[in-house]
Formats: sequence, C-alpha cells, structure tokens
Amino acid sequence: MKRHLYAALIVAGFCSVQKVSGQQDAHFTQYMFNQLYFNPGAAGIEQGFRGGLLYRNQWTGYKGLSGGGAPQNILFTGSLPILEANMGAGIVVNSDQIGPLNDLQASANVNYQFKVGNGKLSAGLRLGIHSRSIDTKDIRVNDPTDKIYLDMLGASGQIVPDLGFGLFYSSDQFFGGISSTHLAEPKFDFSGAKSTLNRHYYLTGGYNLDLSPNIVLTPSLNLKYDSKVFQYELSALAKFNNQFLAGLAYREQDAVSLILGLTAFENRLRITYSLDYTVPASEAKRPTSHEIMASYFIPMTLKGPKPIIRTPRYRK
Repeated sequence: MKRHLYAALIVAGFCSVQKVSGQQDAHFTQYMFNQLYFNPGAAGIEQGFRGGLLYRNQWTGYKGLSGGGAPQNILFTGSLPILEANMGAGIVVNSDQIGPLNDLQASANVNYQFKVGNGKLSAGLRLGIHSRSIDTKDIRVNDPTDKIYLDMLGASGQIVPDLGFGLFYSSDQFFGGISSTHLAEPKFDFSGAKSTLNRHYYLTGGYNLDLSPNIVLTPSLNLKYDSKVFQYELSALAKFNNQFLAGLAYREQDAVSLILGLTAFENRLRITYSLDYTVPASEAKRPTSHEIMASYFIPMTLKGPKPIIRTPRYRK
C-alpha cells in the first residue's frame, strides 16, 4: 500500500510541477508578442494576417533522472481579421514538455470588435482541447512491479475540452486586456494521480512612448493569477529606426531577461530572441533559458465596392 501511495504521489507531483513554480500555463518572456496565447480577444486585432512560431528552452542544460526533463515549449499562433463582419479569428497550438509530462493545447479563437475611440475593443471566446500524456521512461521507481506504475505503462493520453474568454483593446499607442483560461477547470486522472487545470486570470497592458523621431519605448506588464499564486512580469522594449529592438524584462521570483530583435520587409517579418537569467539562484534549476520567435504579417484591405465620394461641384 505504501508503495502504491508513493508512486501516486510521484505522478501527482509531476502533474502539478508547473503549479508549484507559479503557473500551470506556460510562461513566455516575449508575452508582449504573444497576447493571443493568453487572450482570445487579441485575435485579428491587427489589420492583416499574422503568424508566429516560438521555441522556448527553459533551464538549458538541466538533466533529470533519466537524462531529460528541461521544460520546452513550441508555440504556434495565427490570426486575421474578418473585416466585413467586424470580427477576428485565430488559432493557438502549444506543445509543453516538462520531464515525463507532455501537454498539447489546441484552440480556435473568435471575437467581435467594436470601434472605441482611436482603437478597437474586442470580446473573444476560446474553444479548444488540452491533451496530456506521461512518458514513463522518465520516471524512476523502486518497484517496477508496482500496480500503479504498471497501470501507467498501459495508460494512454487523456484529452479534455478547454474554454477561455477575454477582452482586449488596441490602438496606435496603447494595448491592454483582461482574460481567463481553463474556465471549466478540466481534470486529469492517471491511475489515481489526479490533477486539475486551475482557472487562470491575466491582466496585461503596454504603452508606446515616442522618445524621438527614431526611438519608440514600449513599457508593458503582465499580471497572472491561478486562484492560488500571483505573479507579475515587467518589460521595457525600445525600437530604433523602426527596425531594431532591444529591451529588458523581469519575472517575479524567477528571472531577469534581455530581449533583442529586428524587423525586415517593411516590418512584415519580425525575429526576436530573449535570454533569461534565473534569480534567485537555485540548485534545482539551471541559470539560463532561451526563447526565439519569428512572426510574419500580411496586410489586408477591406473588400467590397469603393465608397462614393461627393464634392460640392456635383452635389444637387
């Protein structure tokens, strides 16, 4: 019985490891470029299609019990506006691997957009799935004949539905939003080791400051709460000559970060890189994490007949 309880606790620990570190959702140093991951209201907020691909390697060089275990993320996002309907649509696919735990999120996001002042306010809904599986080769057990361990060997991945909601506002100078993920708090159960995706809440915002004709500074913040743990992120990113990017970021009780990037092809292509340095130092972590992201933007124009322009000369 004690062996069974011990095995169940190990699996439960793996299933909750992200919660212990602060959040179950993945965190990204470049959150300012990945609003759609947190908020469905951000889908199609730009006047064109934007697709992005991000890779994150956390605690680079960390080795687990079986030679693996360093958290890794691959995130794909794509969104575009449906101009004639004042709507936006987008997809999010995120692969999250940490130790023996493999999570895959896939969602469709849609919102309705309202003209507010000089910008757009959108209300969005997320419908998706969350898949979880356990790679048992990365689990070390004292008794390989333990019933719970044997049950895990034969267990397949589990898929649960997932919901989210968000409000997002964007203008030339300001962006900000409030959102919640995992609204239904879906549950997983692997041989008695149960885990729940807690409901998460996000509040984010940023402002573009024109320091000179060639320099724009964008300070931003991201506040995260998972019903138990609160964490904040701060950043300041400068854009030089409308082409080069450089900035610093800080994630509470986790890391300070350097962000570098550039844009090309009239700002359509954007490539960014960030380096995290873990603070405070911990023997359970490696000191550095890396993120690299590429995104491409394709502008769109409103279809339909051109508007009639009347002049006083021809007005009756």
